[in-house]
Amino acid sequence: MLFKKNQMIRDMIETTSRISQGDLTTKLNIESTSNIGELAGNINEMLMKVRELIGQVSTANEKTLNFAKELEVNAEYIYDSSQEVANAITDIAAESTQQNEALLNVRDYTTEMKKGIEDILQQAKESQKISNNMVDTVKSSSLVFEKVVEILQNNSNWSIDLSKKMQTLKEEVEKIQRITSFVTEISNNTNLLALNASIEAARAGESGKGFAVVANEVRKLAEQTAEFASDIEKIVDSISNNIIEISTEIIKETEKAQSDIELAHNSKNQLKKVIDSTETTSLSIDNIRALAEKEAKLVEEVNEAIEKISIATEKSAAFSQEAAASTEEQTASVQIIFESIKKMGLMAKEVQDIVEGFVKKYVMDDKTKEAINMAKKVLLDISTKENIFDIDEATSLAFLRNKIKENDFFELLTIIDAKGLPRAMAIKGTDEWLKNNVAHRPYFQQAIGGKEYVSDPYISLHSNTYCISLSLPIKTAAGQIVGIVLGDLTLG
Repeated sequence: MLFKKNQMIRDMIETTSRISQGDLTTKLNIESTSNIGELAGNINEMLMKVRELIGQVSTANEKTLNFAKELEVNAEYIYDSSQEVANAITDIAAESTQQNEALLNVRDYTTEMKKGIEDILQQAKESQKISNNMVDTVKSSSLVFEKVVEILQNNSNWSIDLSKKMQTLKEEVEKIQRITSFVTEISNNTNLLALNASIEAARAGESGKGFAVVANEVRKLAEQTAEFASDIEKIVDSISNNIIEISTEIIKETEKAQSDIELAHNSKNQLKKVIDSTETTSLSIDNIRALAEKEAKLVEEVNEAIEKISIATEKSAAFSQEAAASTEEQTASVQIIFESIKKMGLMAKEVQDIVEGFVKKYVMDDKTKEAINMAKKVLLDISTKENIFDIDEATSLAFLRNKIKENDFFELLTIIDAKGLPRAMAIKGTDEWLKNNVAHRPYFQQAIGGKEYVSDPYISLHSNTYCISLSLPIKTAAGQIVGIVLGDLTLG
């Protein structure tokens, strides 16, 4: 009896020593009603609780690792996006500043334009005034020409009468003197008008050359008339002694007067054309003035719009700069979060390494390898069942439960669709089954990719025993992967 107790104690010491080294695959096989047997049972119960705890920690930590990886990817994406946004906002701020500077330059240009238009408007007003005066002057000149023609005609008539009334010439000397003075005055006025007409013709350019010739002839005529008036005065002084010569000269002057009348008529017609052209010019100046006033108003409106845009652009630039600063702060915060997530992932990995230290104690012997090969055959049989996803849930459950009965080494069998959702699940010892999405789990990702999956040994949350997960893809006759079949194999 004492030997048996000593043996049980040695077994307990050896087993607890292995447990203390992290080997949770063992247990105490002591059947006794003594205190030692009760202690062994308590140790086994504690071992199961430790397995359960490690299994829960392993599962939770696996989720934490996956979550940390997703967070790391998302945080990195957010960081990159924040950096891009910050750069974009900085560019926008710079462009807004440049745009505002460009608007200010445009405003300077439009201000200069407005000043130029105002100068044009003022010049148009002055030109309009000058044009109106020119029209009045030309019209007055036309009236003078009419008077000149009339006078020349009278002179011609008077010359004819003088030739007939030579005998009474002395009596008309005083009258001729008055006429001569009047002719002199007319010649001077005609000369002045011809000079003005020459100036206006020069302003008209090429189109005024013809009129310039006429104006020059008129000026010459005026000079000749002045000379003739001087001659007449001389003739009047010597009329008493030179009556015959005067008669002859009067006849000659009469012939010239007819020529002057014709020239005056031509000049009158040219003046009419000048009036028409001047009135057209005046109308064009009116149009220029109206357009200048309209442009000045438009430039004023443009300046007002530029002022409003400039104010808005300044606000936009200020806002962009504030947003850029805020985004830089946000980017720095994201970087801190990113680093924290990395640290969390590393800590989770450390926990996972600790947990894996317990399950690595399990040794895969030949018996275990044989069980794995048998399990693969069962899973292959399930995966090749025709139209397995078309079977109703109750039939699928019955099918999987029957497979577990036939193959007692299975703790769990389930078929999962391509989205990661279990379609049917049989668990040994319970009718309940989980319907959580498992698309993130390695056994799903590898099998749905067309590969066979065999996990490392782990502690089952259901039975608190060591298990291995096996999964295979489920394919259609055409070879399309439509889901997976998963089995948890109990190792002992």
